Amino acid sequence: MDEIIIEVVPVTWRKSLFKSEPWAMIITNERLIFAKWTQELFNKEAQKRKEQTKEEGEGKLKQFLSQLSASFSYYDKYYQMQPEEIGHEHPDNFSIYSKDVTDIRLRKGTVRGGKTSRINVKINVGSNEVEDLETPHELTMTVNGQKIVFQFNKNFEEVKQALSGLFKF
Repeated sequence: MDEIIIEVVPVTWRKSLFKSEPWAMIITNERLIFAKWTQELFNKEAQKRKEQTKEEGEGKLKQFLSQLSASFSYYDKYYQMQPEEIGHEHPDNFSIYSKDVTDIRLRKGTVRGGKTSRINVKINVGSNEVEDLETPHELTMTVNGQKIVFQFNKNFEEVKQALSGLFKF
């Protein structure tokens, strides 16, 4: 069976209390791929969008707006790429296989109105609660003995569903 991209989630990797980095978490049917976001890659994507719009015969304003849209949809490009291609896009990109994960937890973000909702979810065991959430949500994994924490803004239930296909307990 071919490797299929199920979901792309923009995440912030919390490396320490005062240091975090933007990444993309690409969930496939075989693994998680983490793609580092860099200003250089972003600039290349924005320039590519500008050139495509120019080739389509659009004016300077449309070219500018196309370039600007890269900041809102930069991560969508991963849906069009092959998993191996994503892995080679930047030397810091890496993969995590489910066999290497000893613990995984999801935590919903803050509920509107300032209340915090903490739901630790073992994958495939869920809650039917639906809340109007502010973000960020949090994904914590222990991989080969190392704790890794990511925050994300994408729909919590969609991410949970995508992860449940990969992690079975």
